Amino acid sequence: MKKRIAQENGQTMILITVMMGGLILSATAIAGLLMFYQLQRSTDAASSGRAIFAADAASEQALECYFHELVLDSVPNTTTDYCLKSVTLGNGAEGSAVIRFDILGQNVIGFWIRGNGIAGSTERGLESYFSVVQ
Repeated sequence: MKKRIAQENGQTMILITVMMGGLILSATAIAGLLMFYQLQRSTDAASSGRAIFAADAASEQALECYFHELVLDSVPNTTTDYCLKSVTLGNGAEGSAVIRFDILGQNVIGFWIRGNGIAGSTERGLESYFSVVQ
């Protein structure tokens, strides 16, 4: 006895393959669109420059605070922000900066100044590390 093979073999596999291809194509199109928007925002050189200058200005104020205003009576905490400074430039950019200390044992061996600048939809950051010689 021979079994009769239906003429519909393979149609389901072709349908699933077409559906999977459409799904992958849709996901790729969405990912490409999101990447396009990110690249468009990152190439705004004018806003990027304003954001970097705002971060630098705030970092300079935090450094001035370290040398002229900050008085530490004990070993600073490594997770606490010191000398939180904010600036608003005349071009509308805003910046902020903080100092965090690097501690070894009971001694300060250095500190970070982390500055952040925002201009329009562009955000830039600067980080500087200073070693403290004792």
